[in-house]
Amino acid sequence: MNIQRLTYKPLIQNSQKIRTSHSVKKFFNFFQIYGKGRKELFLNLRAIVDTCSSISNGCGLRIAEDSKGNILAGYTYKIRKNRREERSMYIDGLARNLSDSKKDVSKNLMTEIYEDMKKTAIKKKVKEITLFVHAGEDGLKNNYKRLGFKEDHRCNIEKVYLMRVRLEDFLNNTYFKCRKFKELMNLKSFIIKP
Repeated sequence: MNIQRLTYKPLIQNSQKIRTSHSVKKFFNFFQIYGKGRKELFLNLRAIVDTCSSISNGCGLRIAEDSKGNILAGYTYKIRKNRREERSMYIDGLARNLSDSKKDVSKNLMTEIYEDMKKTAIKKKVKEITLFVHAGEDGLKNNYKRLGFKEDHRCNIEKVYLMRVRLEDFLNNTYFKCRKFKELMNLKSFIIKP
């Protein structure tokens, strides 16, 4: 029997501070990353429109940056009321930098981004988190399901799924705890290949 030795480098020293930004330029840069991840046409025009829309609608921007100020990952959000007249945090955009030099670092930041979303929701005293997933993005939809989101079948907007999660259920599952541990240990997989 051939047993491989597991080696790891903890990622704690690479932990990024996630901060709020009100900079129009940071909003624009974030939406460029968001658009690139979705392979949108007319990327700069779309980023300008999304930036104007987010700022005019009072969205907040939370980002993690590298030492040079390049956005690695982040999200935009807005606090509003749900059908039960409770405070709800709507995630308007969630993206990570997929450029070749930033892809691995930004992937390992996602657990911190999700945890920051929950901390922000707690700070804002919301009861649920909502977001839209475009139809056809089944991998993304499944990832959100594993984080605790459920599809709201009462919402029938063409080509999108509305997903909701009660705040107490968000990230409160075995999948997220295993994912966090795996990223902390810098493991690609829990499966050991012979």
